[in-house]
Amino acid sequence: MISGIPSIYATDPRPTQLEWMINKARILAGN
Repeated sequence: MISGIPSIYATDPRPTQLEWMINKARILAGN
């Protein structure tokens, strides 16, 4: 679970997917 996301979203995959895409974009931009 990613810290900062309320537990109410635990059953909703969208916030996690969005966070993952943001992190991936950050990593790609960093390279």
